[in-house]
Amino acid sequence: VVSTQSTGKICAAVHCALCGQYGFECGKAFYDHRAEKVLENEKVKILWDFHIQSDLVVEACRPDIVIVDKSTREALVIDIAVPKDHLVITREQDRLLKYQGLASEM
Repeated sequence: VVSTQSTGKICAAVHCALCGQYGFECGKAFYDHRAEKVLENEKVKILWDFHIQSDLVVEACRPDIVIVDKSTREALVIDIAVPKDHLVITREQDRLLKYQGLASEM
């Protein structure tokens, strides 16, 4: 069983990598990375554990990371799970269904 703390560390590592990719400071080591709720430059906006408001009631409205591409006006929703090997496909399907309402609102 993987703890929530481990998943949080993986999320922080992914966030750190995304910061580097999009021109934000990450720090010297990903494990020391402290993610900010909102990072924004002229290209993208990166949201960390951020409540996404919508006109309709959407249960799953706080994904781990959201990247908003300002040029294409598209958003990439990232929700990280660390299931056991045999549960990977099931967990992926669960996450796709979980954020389907949010995706239609964005």
